[in-house]
Order: sequence, then C-alpha cells, then structure tokens
Amino acid sequence: YWWDRTTRAVHAKDLTVGTTRTVAEFTRGGLYDMRVSHDGKKLTLMQENRLWIVNVSTGETREMQGPSRLLGVAWSPDDRRIVTIETGPPEIASYPVDGGEPVRRPFPEDHRGVWLSPDGKRMATMHMQWLIQVWALENFLPAAVGSKKK
Repeated sequence: YWWDRTTRAVHAKDLTVGTTRTVAEFTRGGLYDMRVSHDGKKLTLMQENRLWIVNVSTGETREMQGPSRLLGVAWSPDDRRIVTIETGPPEIASYPVDGGEPVRRPFPEDHRGVWLSPDGKRMATMHMQWLIQVWALENFLPAAVGSKKK
C-alpha cells in the first residue's frame, strides 16, 4: 500500500501479477503513518488531528478521531482496537475499531510513535529527544488493549 500525494489516494499493488488498484480516495492531502492491521483487512492513516480507518476490500473510509493532534498509532494484536498517542492534553487512547468511546489515560509529554508487542502487554514509544522507552501496559490500560485470539 502507498499514499499518492498527487491523486490523494491510497493504492495497492499485487506483487504476484503486478497490477495496481486504488483502495480509497481522500479530498484533502497530508496523510501519513499508514499502518496495516494484522489480518491485512484494514489500514489506518493519520492526518494531523484525524485518524482514518480504511477497509481495503471495499474502500470504505471512516474518521475515528479528533480534535487532538496525533503523534503515533498502532493496532492491538487482535485488530479490535487502535492505540494512539495524542496531544492537548497529552494522553494515550484506545479506540474500538467498530465504534464506541475510546479509553483515555494521561501520558507524559513529548512522546511520539507507538508500537505494541505481539501479546499487547508492552508498548514502545520514542521521546522527542530520541530516547526509546518501553512501557508495561499491565494495570495501565487493562481494558483498552486486546490480546490475540487463540
């Protein structure tokens, strides 16, 4: 998958046959930090204070978040939640992919990027001064990050 600034569209290329298709089109530019869900069925894209989720088979797009500025996004291991780092006030949030209210918790300032461990129990972030930190999520967002289905 890739974002084309000129056409304002997300495209997918089938590497086995070399074909390209448009997955979704947007009216505004500036999308970045595309993340593919673990099952490959959805994408997230950030756009300053917006979080978009895209169904890659239907092209359906849905805005998930605002008005805070996003500094990182990650899929939970079971693909049922999206975890973000946001500003104003600084917090970590966990959004249910199928809708509903996010779980929010205060988070230290000056962090960007978020990566979750495969079991969803650890989270890595990067401090604005290029310090990498790993956070344990036990008792931090207990209901927010799902575990992988077995």
